[in-house]
Amino acid sequence: MDPISITTACIGTIAAVAQLSAQAHGFASRFKDARNDMQELLQELASLSASLESMRDDGNMAQYPASLRQNLLDTLRNCDDVTTQMSELLRKLSSTGLFGRLKWSLSKREKLMNLKAKLEGHKSAIAIALLIASIFVSMETKDNTHKILNDTTVMRRETAQITTLYQWMGSLQLFIRDLRSRGDTAEGNMFQNMVDSTTTYTAAFVDRDPLERFRASDEFFDALEYPEAALVPDLRTMRLSRSCQPDLVIAVDFGTTCTGVGWWDTKGTPGETLNMLRRWPGTGFASEDKVESRVCLDTSCADPIANFRKVPTALAYRNGELLSWGFPAIRETDDHDTQIFDAFKEFLDPRVLRSASSLWKGSRRVPEDPDHARKLCLDFLRMLYAHIEEGFAGMVHGWHHKEIEFIFAIPSAWDVNMMQTFDALVDKAGFGRAGPGHSCQLGITEAEATAISALSHSTVPFAPKGVVLVADLGGISTKISFLQSTAGSGQGLRFQVLHQVEDYSLGSEMIDVGFQQLAFERLRYLEAELGLSRASIKDAVRKMTSGLFQTYKTTFETSTIILLRLPVPGLPAGFNSKEAKVERGCLILDSNELQHLFDDQLNRIFQLIDDQIARTLKVLPGSPIFNNIYLHLKQHPFIMPAAKVVQIPDPQLAVVRGLLMSRAHQLAADRLAAASRPVLRARVARISYGVVCNQLFNPHMHRDQDIFRDKTDRRVYARDQIKWLVVAGTLLDDDKNLIEIPMVHAVSIMKPRETWSHAIVMAPMGGNRVLSNLRRSRPAELTTVTNLTCNFTDAPAKVFREPESATYLEVHYKIAVIFQPQLVIFEVRLGGEAYSRGTHEIRWTSSRE
Repeated sequence: MDPISITTACIGTIAAVAQLSAQAHGFASRFKDARNDMQELLQELASLSASLESMRDDGNMAQYPASLRQNLLDTLRNCDDVTTQMSELLRKLSSTGLFGRLKWSLSKREKLMNLKAKLEGHKSAIAIALLIASIFVSMETKDNTHKILNDTTVMRRETAQITTLYQWMGSLQLFIRDLRSRGDTAEGNMFQNMVDSTTTYTAAFVDRDPLERFRASDEFFDALEYPEAALVPDLRTMRLSRSCQPDLVIAVDFGTTCTGVGWWDTKGTPGETLNMLRRWPGTGFASEDKVESRVCLDTSCADPIANFRKVPTALAYRNGELLSWGFPAIRETDDHDTQIFDAFKEFLDPRVLRSASSLWKGSRRVPEDPDHARKLCLDFLRMLYAHIEEGFAGMVHGWHHKEIEFIFAIPSAWDVNMMQTFDALVDKAGFGRAGPGHSCQLGITEAEATAISALSHSTVPFAPKGVVLVADLGGISTKISFLQSTAGSGQGLRFQVLHQVEDYSLGSEMIDVGFQQLAFERLRYLEAELGLSRASIKDAVRKMTSGLFQTYKTTFETSTIILLRLPVPGLPAGFNSKEAKVERGCLILDSNELQHLFDDQLNRIFQLIDDQIARTLKVLPGSPIFNNIYLHLKQHPFIMPAAKVVQIPDPQLAVVRGLLMSRAHQLAADRLAAASRPVLRARVARISYGVVCNQLFNPHMHRDQDIFRDKTDRRVYARDQIKWLVVAGTLLDDDKNLIEIPMVHAVSIMKPRETWSHAIVMAPMGGNRVLSNLRRSRPAELTTVTNLTCNFTDAPAKVFREPESATYLEVHYKIAVIFQPQLVIFEVRLGGEAYSRGTHEIRWTSSRE
C-alpha cells in the first residue's frame, strides 16, 4: 500500500479537526453552560491535531510496516468519521434561545462527550503508529549496518520506546473495554484488530535478534519493575541451625520393601559416619542391615524364613489387632483371621491407592481408604521408634538428655501435601519427642541420598563438567538422576543436579511378580490332583517368593545355575508332577526361565535410560540388584566405550549412608565455612514460590487479563500477576541461598506512608504449566504461603524517590526469599533492612505438644 495514502489521510483528518475546533469555539461563545465542556473538547482536538501533524511530517512513516498500514488507514478514516459526527451535532445545537440550551443540558451533552472519548482512543492509536515507525527504522538501521550492538544509550532509548508503546497499547485496550461496554462492538473490534496486529508484529520484531531479546527481556516482556530473579550470595546467611552440634544423628530409610536405620556419632570423623542397626526382632543373633517394613497381626507362625538382607515390607494383624512387625510378620499365614499388609508406604499417595483399589478390587492387601493407609504407616513407625529407643537408651548414657537428631529420606515423587502427612505420622510415632534436645526432620530425597553415597564411594576420577548418571533400582521404583562434576580430581567431590530426579514405576519387585505368575500357572495343575484351593496355592507362591527365590534372584549367574529347585510349602517331599514341573516337592525352573524374568525387567530399565540420555560418561548403580553379575553381562549398548560402570559397596545401604554423609558435610561446613562443602552443591527446586503483584501492561502477556489505570502514576497495569521467585525444576546452588527481585510502588506525594501487601504463593513440582497469574489458576494449583505487608512508616524520607517530571513518589524495594535447611524465609527489604517477614517450613521439625 502506498505510504502517501497515510499522509493524505492525515491531511484530510487535520482539516476536519480544524473545522471542528472552529465550531467548538463558536458554540462555547454562544452557550455559557457548555463552555467548560467545549474547553475540554478543544484541548483534546489540539492534542489530536498535534499527533496527526507529527504523523504527516514524520519521514519514518514512509517505512511504516506494510502489514500494519491498512489498520492505520481504517483508524484515520474512523477518526475523520467521528469528527464529522461531532461537527454535525454542534451544527444542530447552534440554534439560539432557551430551548437550545435545554437540549444541550439535558440530552446532547452525553453524546458529544462519548464522541470526544473516541477521539482519545484514536490519539492512542496514532501514538502507537508513531512509536512503531520509530522503532522499526532503528532496528532496520541496526540490521543493515550491524552497529550499536553494545551502545547502551541506544538500548535505553529503544527500551523506553517499547515501554511507552506498551503503555499506549494498554490505554487503547482500556478504551476498547469501555467501547464494548457501551455496545460499540464494531469500533471496538476495529481497535482490537490494531492492537492484535501490533502485538503480533512487535513479538516478531524483538525475536529477530536473540541477543537483543536476552538483554531486553526483563523490560520488554516482564516490565521494568520486575526483572528476572538472579541468584546472589546471602551476605548475612541466616541459618536455622541448632545452638550446638547434635550428639547423635540417626538416619532412617523408611523403604517400600524394607527399612534401614543407621547412625553417626558426631564425635567421630565425617568419613566414619555409617553404623547400621543390625539387631531386629525375630532374627535372634543374626545381623541384618534392614528390617522388613512389615507388621503382622496373628499369633501362629508359619515356617521360619531364610536369613535375607532384605525382607518384604509388611504388617500383620489378627482380627484388627497388631500382632507383629518386621521379620516375625512375614512368617504369618494370610488367612481368614490374619491380614498381612506390605508396600503400605506407597499407599500414602492417594493416586496410587485409587489405582490399586481399582486394579485389585476386594484385595485384602490394599488399604480400605487413605486413613487406613496412614494407620498402617503409623503402626510400623511406632514399632520402629520403640525398638530404636529401647536399643539406644541402653547404649547411650543419658539418652533423654542428649542432643539427638533423626533424619528421614523422602521419595522424590512426593508432593508437599504428602510430605506434610508423613511428617505428622513421624511426629505421632515419637521421633524427636523423647527429650528437649531431640528433633526430627525430613531430609534430602532418597535419590539425592543415593547419589551422595555413590559419588563419595566412587574410585573413578571425575573430570570437570563430567556427567554422572546414578541409577537407584529399588524394589518398587527406579530413580534416575543426572549430575555434573564441578570440581576435578584432587579438588574434592562437588556436583550439581542437572534436572529434577524422577521416580519411575520400575523395580526388582516386577521380577517377583513375573515369578509369581509363572509359579501360580504351574501349580494350578495341583488343584485337581491334590484338591488344593487357589488361596492355598497363592499363599504357597507368596512364601516361595519371599524365601529361597530371593537368594537366587540376587546371586543369579547364567554360567553357574542350570536348574533351580524351590521347595513348595505344604507339598510332601516325595511328590512329583510332570505337568506342574514339580520334582520331590520342589518347583523346577531352568536358567532360561529365570533369565527371561530378568531380561523383561532390564529391557524396560534400559529403555528408560535410553529415553533419558543419549550418552553418559559414568554409570553408578545404586541398588542390591547391581550385585548381580548377570546384570553386568547384560549391559545395554547405550553405555558407550568411554563410560565406566562402578559398583558401590552395600548398595542397599546407600540411602542411609547418603543421609548421614550429607548431614556430616553440612555440620562440617557450618564449623569450617567454605573449607568444607557438601557433595551436592546444587539441587533441583521441588516447589515454585512466587509473589502476587500488579505488572505493567504487556500485550504479549496480558491479553484478556484484568487491567486498570493506577490513580497515582496513571500507568496501565495487569492485576494479580505472579512473578516467580523460584520455579520448580530449576537449580538452587547451596552456596547461594538468597533470591531477590526488585519492586517499585508509586505513592502519592500527599500520602507517601501508605501500606500495601503481597501474597506469596507456591505450586508443587509436577504441574504441566507455570502459571503467570491468578486468573488462570485452578484452586488445586496454587497455595498461599504467607502475606508480606509493605509498611515503610519508619523508613527514612530519602527512600521515597521522585521520578523526573512526575507528580508522585516511588518506593524501590525488594522481595527476598532465603533458603535454609528447614525453612524458606520471605522478606520485604528496603535499604538492606527487613521490614516484613514470613516463613514456610519445607523440612519440617517435629512439633511438641
